[in-house]
Amino acid sequence: MTLDRRCRLGPTPVGAFPTLGTNAIPKSASGKILRPTADQVAVAEMPAGSAVVYTGGAIHGGGANCSATPRRAVHLSYCLGWLRTEENNYLSIPPAIAAGLPRQAQEVLGYSVYDAISRGGGYLGMVRMQDPVDLLTRDEL
Repeated sequence: MTLDRRCRLGPTPVGAFPTLGTNAIPKSASGKILRPTADQVAVAEMPAGSAVVYTGGAIHGGGANCSATPRRAVHLSYCLGWLRTEENNYLSIPPAIAAGLPRQAQEVLGYSVYDAISRGGGYLGMVRMQDPVDLLTRDEL
């Protein structure tokens, strides 16, 4: 395993071989901080099992793993149905595989339209003006 170049900066109060936490710029979600400086960066260093919570609008990034041991992390996020997801699940799970999944799984993966017109939103995710779930069922996708 090759250590991240940021690990050459030396030890931190957490230990000689730190796992640098998430880097974030406090108050950056306001949109008023466009070019943060190094002194504005907050590093979320904490004991194993801890968590940090921030809004996705905050300027943030993962810290370096400065140990030779892989680390685990969990990333949970919520995205309104009418917004595009962070990861393109449509390409991650090809139609040939998605077609064999239960309908609910197809919908969660994005193989369905999102109809929020009645709530003032949009009608998004259609293919050739049709619901992709129906196209999968008919083997037309």
